[in-house]
Amino acid sequence: MKYAAWMAACLGFISLGCASESQEGESTPAEELDSLSLSGLNETDSRVDDSKDATLEDSAADGERVEDALESNESQWACPETLGAQPNGVTGMVYSCLSIAEGLPYQVIRHGNFETGEVSTRAEIFAPNRLGSALAIRNGWAYFDTSQVDNDVVVSRSIYRFPLGEGEVERVRELTVETFEQTGYDTAFSQTNTALSFALQPGGERIAFHLVDSTTGVGVGNIYSFEVGEELLLDGWVPGAEGAVRRLNWNQDGTKLLFTAGGSFLVAGADLSGIEPLDSAVASTRAAPVELVSSQYTYAGKKTQIRLTNVVGGDEIVKEDLPHTFSKEIEAIFRRSEDELFVVAGDVSLFVLSTMEVESIGELPGFALRHPMAMLPNGEGLVVGGSQATVFRDFAFGLLTVDGENSDPLVSTEKSAGYVSNSVAVY
Repeated sequence: MKYAAWMAACLGFISLGCASESQEGESTPAEELDSLSLSGLNETDSRVDDSKDATLEDSAADGERVEDALESNESQWACPETLGAQPNGVTGMVYSCLSIAEGLPYQVIRHGNFETGEVSTRAEIFAPNRLGSALAIRNGWAYFDTSQVDNDVVVSRSIYRFPLGEGEVERVRELTVETFEQTGYDTAFSQTNTALSFALQPGGERIAFHLVDSTTGVGVGNIYSFEVGEELLLDGWVPGAEGAVRRLNWNQDGTKLLFTAGGSFLVAGADLSGIEPLDSAVASTRAAPVELVSSQYTYAGKKTQIRLTNVVGGDEIVKEDLPHTFSKEIEAIFRRSEDELFVVAGDVSLFVLSTMEVESIGELPGFALRHPMAMLPNGEGLVVGGSQATVFRDFAFGLLTVDGENSDPLVSTEKSAGYVSNSVAVY
Protein backbone atom coordinates (compact mmCIF):
# COMPACT_ATOMS: atom_id res chain seq x y z
CA MET A 1 0.00 0.00 0.00
CA LYS A 2 1.43 3.41 -0.94
CA TYR A 3 1.97 5.86 1.90
CA ALA A 4 -0.33 8.49 0.37
CA ALA A 5 -3.15 5.96 0.14
CA TRP A 6 -2.37 4.78 3.66
CA MET A 7 -2.72 8.32 5.00
CA ALA A 8 -5.97 8.89 3.11
CA ALA A 9 -7.37 5.67 4.53
CA CYS A 10 -6.45 6.77 8.05
CA LEU A 11 -8.15 10.14 7.68
CA GLY A 12 -11.29 8.51 6.31
CA PHE A 13 -11.40 5.78 8.95
CA ILE A 14 -13.32 6.87 12.03
CA SER A 15 -11.54 4.21 14.10
CA LEU A 16 -8.22 5.83 13.10
CA GLY A 17 -7.24 2.49 11.59
CA CYS A 18 -3.91 2.69 9.80
CA ALA A 19 -2.68 -0.67 8.55
CA SER A 20 0.29 -0.91 6.23
CA GLU A 21 2.50 -3.46 4.59
CA SER A 22 6.24 -3.09 4.83
CA GLN A 23 8.43 -2.79 1.77
CA GLU A 24 8.92 -6.56 1.86
CA GLY A 25 5.24 -7.20 2.55
CA GLU A 26 5.90 -8.33 6.12
CA SER A 27 4.20 -7.04 9.24
CA THR A 28 5.47 -6.69 12.80
CA PRO A 29 5.02 -10.04 14.61
CA ALA A 30 2.39 -10.15 17.34
CA GLU A 31 4.89 -11.17 20.00
CA GLU A 32 6.87 -7.97 19.33
CA LEU A 33 3.89 -5.68 19.86
CA ASP A 34 4.86 -4.57 23.36
CA SER A 35 8.43 -3.57 22.68
CA LEU A 36 8.21 -2.36 19.11
CA SER A 37 4.89 -0.72 18.30
CA LEU A 38 3.65 0.92 21.49
CA SER A 39 6.19 3.17 23.14
CA GLY A 40 6.80 2.86 26.86
CA LEU A 41 5.20 -0.57 27.20
CA ASN A 42 8.06 -2.84 28.14
CA GLU A 43 10.54 -1.62 30.70
CA THR A 44 12.82 -4.60 30.08
CA ASP A 45 13.40 -3.54 26.46
CA SER A 46 16.13 -0.88 26.45
CA ARG A 47 15.09 0.35 23.02
CA VAL A 48 11.87 1.71 24.49
CA ASP A 49 13.62 3.53 27.32
CA ASP A 50 16.55 4.89 25.33
CA SER A 51 14.77 7.33 23.03
CA LYS A 52 11.62 8.05 21.08
CA ASP A 53 13.59 7.80 17.82
CA ALA A 54 14.71 4.26 18.61
CA THR A 55 11.11 3.20 19.10
CA LEU A 56 10.09 4.81 15.83
CA GLU A 57 12.99 3.29 13.96
CA ASP A 58 12.28 -0.24 15.15
CA SER A 59 8.49 -0.18 14.98
CA ALA A 60 7.66 1.45 11.66
CA ALA A 61 7.89 -0.47 8.41
CA ASP A 62 9.99 2.37 7.00
CA GLY A 63 11.63 3.46 10.23
CA GLU A 64 14.36 5.71 8.87
CA ARG A 65 11.89 7.78 6.88
CA VAL A 66 9.65 8.29 9.93
CA GLU A 67 12.61 9.21 12.14
CA ASP A 68 14.05 11.67 9.62
CA ALA A 69 10.64 13.27 9.06
CA LEU A 70 10.10 13.88 12.76
CA GLU A 71 13.59 15.26 13.27
CA SER A 72 13.18 17.66 10.35
CA ASN A 73 9.65 18.83 11.19
CA GLU A 74 8.49 18.12 14.71
CA SER A 75 5.49 20.43 14.25
CA GLN A 76 3.92 17.75 12.13
CA TRP A 77 3.29 15.73 15.25
CA ALA A 78 0.16 17.90 15.20
CA CYS A 79 -1.01 16.93 18.70
CA PRO A 80 -1.77 19.86 21.04
CA GLU A 81 0.85 20.84 23.59
CA THR A 82 -1.17 23.25 25.76
CA LEU A 83 -4.46 23.09 27.64
CA GLY A 84 -7.17 25.72 27.96
CA ALA A 85 -8.80 26.87 31.19
CA GLN A 86 -9.61 24.19 33.75
CA PRO A 87 -13.35 23.35 33.83
CA ASN A 88 -15.06 23.12 37.22
CA GLY A 89 -14.72 19.66 38.69
CA VAL A 90 -12.23 18.38 36.08
CA THR A 91 -8.65 17.35 36.87
CA GLY A 92 -7.58 16.06 33.46
CA MET A 93 -8.46 14.42 30.18
CA VAL A 94 -7.13 11.62 27.98
CA TYR A 95 -7.64 11.71 24.23
CA SER A 96 -6.42 10.11 21.03
CA CYS A 97 -4.92 11.89 18.05
CA LEU A 98 -3.57 11.12 14.61
CA SER A 99 -0.16 12.57 13.84
CA ILE A 100 1.29 12.99 10.37
CA ALA A 101 4.93 13.47 9.43
CA GLU A 102 5.87 13.69 5.76
CA GLY A 103 2.73 11.83 4.82
CA LEU A 104 3.21 9.05 7.35
CA PRO A 105 0.41 8.76 9.94
CA TYR A 106 0.68 7.19 13.35
CA GLN A 107 -1.54 7.34 16.39
CA VAL A 108 -0.97 8.86 19.80
CA ILE A 109 -2.72 8.85 23.16
CA ARG A 110 -2.26 12.08 25.10
CA HIS A 111 -2.87 12.91 28.76
CA GLY A 112 -3.53 16.49 29.83
CA ASN A 113 -3.52 17.49 33.50
CA PHE A 114 -5.31 20.81 34.06
CA GLU A 115 -3.88 21.25 37.55
CA THR A 116 -0.26 21.13 36.38
CA GLY A 117 -0.87 22.35 32.82
CA GLU A 118 1.18 19.44 31.48
CA VAL A 119 0.33 17.46 28.35
CA SER A 120 2.21 14.22 27.74
CA THR A 121 2.23 11.41 25.20
CA ARG A 122 1.44 8.09 26.91
CA ALA A 123 1.34 5.71 23.95
CA GLU A 124 2.29 5.71 20.26
CA ILE A 125 0.71 3.20 17.88
CA PHE A 126 2.34 2.34 14.57
CA ALA A 127 1.33 0.09 11.68
CA PRO A 128 0.50 -2.76 11.52
CA ASN A 129 -1.38 -1.86 14.72
CA ARG A 130 -4.52 0.25 14.95
CA LEU A 131 -5.83 2.26 17.85
CA GLY A 132 -9.41 1.43 18.79
CA SER A 133 -12.27 3.85 19.27
CA ALA A 134 -12.75 3.73 23.06
CA LEU A 135 -11.04 5.35 26.03
CA ALA A 136 -12.16 4.88 29.62
CA ILE A 137 -10.91 5.72 33.12
CA ARG A 138 -11.31 3.66 36.30
CA ASN A 139 -9.56 3.90 39.67
CA GLY A 140 -6.72 6.09 38.42
CA TRP A 141 -6.05 4.08 35.24
CA ALA A 142 -6.83 4.97 31.62
CA TYR A 143 -7.77 2.09 29.31
CA PHE A 144 -7.50 1.82 25.53
CA ASP A 145 -7.33 -0.93 22.92
CA THR A 146 -5.47 -1.77 19.72
CA SER A 147 -5.82 -4.23 16.85
CA GLN A 148 -2.99 -5.92 14.99
CA VAL A 149 -3.49 -6.48 11.27
CA ASP A 150 -1.67 -8.98 9.06
CA ASN A 151 -2.54 -9.34 5.36
CA ASP A 152 -5.81 -7.42 5.78
CA VAL A 153 -6.96 -9.66 8.66
CA VAL A 154 -7.07 -8.73 12.35
CA VAL A 155 -5.02 -11.39 14.12
CA SER A 156 -5.29 -10.01 17.64
CA ARG A 157 -6.87 -7.24 19.71
CA SER A 158 -5.46 -6.07 23.03
CA ILE A 159 -6.72 -3.90 25.88
CA TYR A 160 -4.08 -1.78 27.63
CA ARG A 161 -4.01 0.63 30.52
CA PHE A 162 -1.66 3.22 32.03
CA PRO A 163 -1.74 5.06 35.36
CA LEU A 164 -2.81 8.69 35.28
CA GLY A 165 0.24 9.42 37.42
CA GLU A 166 3.72 8.04 36.87
CA GLY A 167 4.08 4.60 35.37
CA GLU A 168 4.22 2.58 32.17
CA VAL A 169 1.58 1.18 29.86
CA GLU A 170 0.67 -2.44 30.56
CA ARG A 171 -1.37 -4.96 28.64
CA VAL A 172 -4.55 -6.03 30.43
CA ARG A 173 -5.42 -8.83 28.02
CA GLU A 174 -4.71 -9.98 24.49
CA LEU A 175 -7.57 -11.49 22.49
CA THR A 176 -6.94 -13.92 19.65
CA VAL A 177 -9.04 -16.43 17.72
CA GLU A 178 -8.16 -19.08 20.34
CA THR A 179 -9.62 -16.86 23.09
CA PHE A 180 -13.14 -17.52 21.79
CA GLU A 181 -13.02 -21.32 21.81
CA GLN A 182 -15.12 -21.40 25.00
CA THR A 183 -17.76 -18.93 23.89
CA GLY A 184 -18.11 -19.24 20.13
CA TYR A 185 -16.05 -17.34 17.58
CA ASP A 186 -17.22 -13.93 16.41
CA THR A 187 -16.50 -13.57 12.69
CA ALA A 188 -16.45 -9.78 13.12
CA PHE A 189 -13.30 -10.18 15.25
CA SER A 190 -10.99 -10.64 12.26
CA GLN A 191 -12.59 -8.00 10.02
CA THR A 192 -10.51 -4.86 9.52
CA ASN A 193 -13.58 -2.62 9.23
CA THR A 194 -14.53 -3.33 12.86
CA ALA A 195 -13.29 -1.90 16.16
CA LEU A 196 -13.48 -3.10 19.73
CA SER A 197 -15.93 -1.22 21.94
CA PHE A 198 -15.48 -1.89 25.65
CA ALA A 199 -17.01 -0.68 28.92
CA LEU A 200 -15.49 -0.84 32.42
CA GLN A 201 -17.55 -2.27 35.27
CA PRO A 202 -18.38 0.34 37.96
CA GLY A 203 -17.10 -0.79 41.35
CA GLY A 204 -15.53 -3.96 39.93
CA GLU A 205 -12.77 -5.37 37.77
CA ARG A 206 -14.72 -6.66 34.78
CA ILE A 207 -14.56 -5.39 31.21
CA ALA A 208 -17.40 -6.00 28.76
CA PHE A 209 -16.86 -5.62 25.02
CA HIS A 210 -18.24 -6.22 21.55
CA LEU A 211 -17.26 -5.37 17.96
CA VAL A 212 -18.66 -2.33 16.16
CA ASP A 213 -18.56 -1.08 12.61
CA SER A 214 -15.66 1.37 12.47
CA THR A 215 -17.61 3.94 10.47
CA THR A 216 -21.10 3.83 11.97
CA GLY A 217 -20.21 2.83 15.53
CA VAL A 218 -23.09 0.33 15.59
CA GLY A 219 -22.36 -3.18 16.86
CA VAL A 220 -21.99 -6.10 14.46
CA GLY A 221 -21.27 -9.15 16.62
CA ASN A 222 -21.51 -10.93 19.96
CA ILE A 223 -21.01 -9.64 23.54
CA TYR A 224 -18.30 -10.74 25.98
CA SER A 225 -17.22 -10.07 29.58
CA PHE A 226 -14.10 -10.99 31.55
CA GLU A 227 -12.43 -10.30 34.89
CA VAL A 228 -9.18 -8.32 34.78
CA GLY A 229 -6.34 -10.61 35.83
CA GLU A 230 -8.11 -13.74 34.57
CA GLU A 231 -6.26 -14.79 31.41
CA LEU A 232 -8.14 -18.00 30.64
CA LEU A 233 -11.84 -17.34 31.18
CA LEU A 234 -14.13 -15.36 28.89
CA ASP A 235 -17.89 -15.14 29.27
CA GLY A 236 -19.86 -14.59 26.10
CA TRP A 237 -23.28 -14.63 24.48
CA VAL A 238 -23.93 -15.34 20.82
CA PRO A 239 -27.19 -13.71 19.66
CA GLY A 240 -29.72 -15.84 17.86
CA ALA A 241 -32.85 -14.39 16.33
CA GLU A 242 -32.21 -11.13 18.20
CA GLY A 243 -29.43 -10.13 15.79
CA ALA A 244 -26.04 -8.54 16.44
CA VAL A 245 -25.34 -6.74 19.71
CA ARG A 246 -25.66 -3.03 18.88
CA ARG A 247 -24.56 -1.16 22.02
CA LEU A 248 -23.75 -2.10 25.63
CA ASN A 249 -23.48 -0.41 29.01
CA TRP A 250 -23.25 -1.28 32.70
CA ASN A 251 -25.93 -0.44 35.23
CA GLN A 252 -25.11 1.99 38.05
CA ASP A 253 -23.64 -0.50 40.54
CA GLY A 254 -21.97 -2.78 37.99
CA THR A 255 -24.09 -5.86 38.74
CA LYS A 256 -25.84 -5.96 35.35
CA LEU A 257 -25.03 -5.52 31.69
CA LEU A 258 -27.54 -3.62 29.56
CA PHE A 259 -27.45 -4.00 25.79
CA THR A 260 -29.46 -3.85 22.60
CA ALA A 261 -29.27 -6.71 20.10
CA GLY A 262 -31.03 -6.37 16.79
CA GLY A 263 -34.41 -4.94 17.78
CA SER A 264 -34.29 -6.12 21.41
CA PHE A 265 -33.27 -4.58 24.72
CA LEU A 266 -31.78 -7.12 27.15
CA VAL A 267 -30.41 -7.21 30.70
CA ALA A 268 -27.91 -9.79 32.00
CA GLY A 269 -25.66 -10.49 34.95
CA ALA A 270 -22.09 -9.19 34.97
CA ASP A 271 -20.92 -12.57 33.61
CA LEU A 272 -23.74 -12.59 31.02
CA SER A 273 -25.78 -15.11 33.00
CA GLY A 274 -29.55 -14.87 33.29
CA ILE A 275 -30.10 -12.86 30.11
CA GLU A 276 -33.60 -11.38 30.10
CA PRO A 277 -35.22 -9.59 27.12
CA LEU A 278 -37.26 -6.56 28.24
CA ASP A 279 -38.24 -5.07 24.88
CA SER A 280 -38.45 -6.42 21.33
CA ALA A 281 -39.09 -3.28 19.27
CA VAL A 282 -35.99 -1.11 19.69
CA ALA A 283 -34.38 1.15 17.08
CA SER A 284 -30.82 0.45 15.95
CA THR A 285 -28.77 3.52 16.96
CA ARG A 286 -25.35 4.31 18.46
CA ALA A 287 -26.97 5.18 21.81
CA ALA A 288 -26.29 2.70 24.62
CA PRO A 289 -29.08 1.95 27.13
CA VAL A 290 -28.88 3.62 30.56
CA GLU A 291 -30.18 2.64 34.01
CA LEU A 292 -31.87 5.53 35.84
CA VAL A 293 -32.57 3.69 39.10
CA SER A 294 -32.79 -0.01 39.88
CA SER A 295 -35.04 -1.76 37.33
CA GLN A 296 -35.78 1.47 35.43
CA TYR A 297 -34.08 1.88 32.06
CA THR A 298 -34.02 4.36 29.22
CA TYR A 299 -32.84 3.95 25.62
CA ALA A 300 -33.68 4.99 22.06
CA GLY A 301 -36.92 3.11 21.51
CA LYS A 302 -37.20 4.91 18.19
CA LYS A 303 -34.43 6.65 16.30
CA THR A 304 -35.59 10.08 17.49
CA GLN A 305 -37.51 9.19 20.65
CA ILE A 306 -36.54 8.08 24.17
CA ARG A 307 -38.26 5.04 25.69
CA LEU A 308 -38.62 4.42 29.42
CA THR A 309 -38.97 0.83 30.67
CA ASN A 310 -39.80 -0.18 34.26
CA VAL A 311 -39.66 -3.69 35.68
CA VAL A 312 -42.38 -3.65 38.35
CA GLY A 313 -42.64 -6.29 41.05
CA GLY A 314 -39.90 -8.35 39.48
CA ASP A 315 -41.84 -9.51 36.42
CA GLU A 316 -44.25 -6.87 35.08
CA ILE A 317 -42.69 -4.74 32.33
CA VAL A 318 -44.11 -1.27 31.68
CA LYS A 319 -42.85 0.61 28.58
CA GLU A 320 -43.50 4.21 27.58
CA ASP A 321 -42.29 6.29 24.62
CA LEU A 322 -41.62 9.76 26.00
CA PRO A 323 -43.45 12.53 24.09
CA HIS A 324 -40.52 14.61 22.88
CA THR A 325 -39.28 13.84 19.35
CA PHE A 326 -35.75 14.98 18.51
CA SER A 327 -35.05 16.46 15.09
CA LYS A 328 -32.15 14.08 14.43
CA GLU A 329 -31.24 10.50 15.32
CA ILE A 330 -30.21 9.94 18.93
CA GLU A 331 -26.45 9.36 19.08
CA ALA A 332 -25.85 9.06 22.81
CA ILE A 333 -27.61 9.17 26.18
CA PHE A 334 -25.86 10.13 29.43
CA ARG A 335 -27.41 9.80 32.90
CA ARG A 336 -26.98 13.04 34.81
CA SER A 337 -29.26 11.97 37.68
CA GLU A 338 -32.22 9.65 38.21
CA ASP A 339 -34.43 12.40 36.78
CA GLU A 340 -32.17 14.00 34.15
CA LEU A 341 -30.51 12.89 30.92
CA PHE A 342 -28.14 14.46 28.44
CA VAL A 343 -29.36 13.42 25.00
CA VAL A 344 -27.13 13.91 21.95
CA ALA A 345 -29.19 14.25 18.76
CA GLY A 346 -27.74 16.89 16.47
CA ASP A 347 -27.18 19.07 19.52
CA VAL A 348 -26.85 18.30 23.24
CA SER A 349 -30.07 18.59 25.26
CA LEU A 350 -30.92 18.32 28.94
CA PHE A 351 -34.04 16.16 29.31
CA VAL A 352 -35.85 16.48 32.68
CA LEU A 353 -38.02 13.38 32.99
CA SER A 354 -40.29 14.58 35.79
CA THR A 355 -41.45 17.60 33.78
CA MET A 356 -40.69 16.32 30.24
CA GLU A 357 -38.85 19.60 29.59
CA VAL A 358 -36.08 19.48 26.97
CA GLU A 359 -33.56 22.31 26.71
CA SER A 360 -30.62 22.52 24.31
CA ILE A 361 -27.30 23.35 25.97
CA GLY A 362 -25.41 23.71 22.69
CA GLU A 363 -24.71 22.35 19.22
CA LEU A 364 -22.10 19.71 18.51
CA PRO A 365 -18.94 21.60 17.56
CA GLY A 366 -17.45 21.58 14.08
CA PHE A 367 -17.23 18.56 11.81
CA ALA A 368 -16.81 14.87 12.61
CA LEU A 369 -18.02 11.55 11.31
CA ARG A 370 -18.62 10.76 14.99
CA HIS A 371 -18.01 13.36 17.66
CA PRO A 372 -15.88 12.00 20.53
CA MET A 373 -17.54 12.96 23.81
CA ALA A 374 -17.56 12.28 27.54
CA MET A 375 -19.63 13.52 30.48
CA LEU A 376 -17.94 15.69 33.10
CA PRO A 377 -17.37 13.89 36.43
CA ASN A 378 -19.69 16.35 38.22
CA GLY A 379 -22.47 15.82 35.66
CA GLU A 380 -22.58 19.49 34.68
CA GLY A 381 -22.09 18.93 30.96
CA LEU A 382 -20.11 17.19 28.23
CA VAL A 383 -16.69 17.49 26.64
CA VAL A 384 -17.20 17.18 22.86
CA GLY A 385 -14.67 17.22 20.01
CA GLY A 386 -14.86 18.23 16.36
CA SER A 387 -12.89 19.76 13.48
CA GLN A 388 -13.35 23.51 13.56
CA ALA A 389 -12.65 24.78 10.04
CA THR A 390 -11.66 21.93 7.76
CA VAL A 391 -12.77 18.32 8.06
CA PHE A 392 -10.03 16.30 9.86
CA ARG A 393 -8.07 19.50 10.64
CA ASP A 394 -8.16 22.31 13.22
CA PHE A 395 -9.51 19.82 15.75
CA ALA A 396 -10.61 20.96 19.22
CA PHE A 397 -12.36 19.65 22.32
CA GLY A 398 -14.89 22.08 23.74
CA LEU A 399 -17.21 22.25 26.73
CA LEU A 400 -21.03 22.25 26.76
CA THR A 401 -22.52 22.78 30.22
CA VAL A 402 -25.89 23.37 31.86
CA ASP A 403 -24.80 26.71 33.33
CA GLY A 404 -23.56 28.00 29.97
CA GLU A 405 -19.84 27.58 30.64
CA ASN A 406 -19.19 26.90 26.97
CA SER A 407 -15.64 28.15 27.08
CA ASP A 408 -12.78 28.37 24.65
CA PRO A 409 -11.37 24.99 23.56
CA LEU A 410 -10.02 22.79 26.34
CA VAL A 411 -7.35 21.57 23.95
CA SER A 412 -6.88 22.29 20.24
CA THR A 413 -4.43 22.16 17.38
CA GLU A 414 -2.89 25.00 15.49
CA LYS A 415 -4.65 26.00 12.29
CA SER A 416 -4.31 23.45 9.48
CA ALA A 417 -2.56 20.89 11.67
CA GLY A 418 -3.22 17.41 10.32
CA TYR A 419 -4.91 15.90 13.36
CA VAL A 420 -8.11 14.10 14.22
CA SER A 421 -9.42 12.38 17.34
CA ASN A 422 -12.02 9.70 17.88
CA SER A 423 -12.05 9.22 21.66
CA VAL A 424 -11.82 11.11 24.94
CA ALA A 425 -12.18 10.45 28.67
CA VAL A 426 -12.18 12.99 31.52
CA TYR A 427 -11.67 12.74 35.27
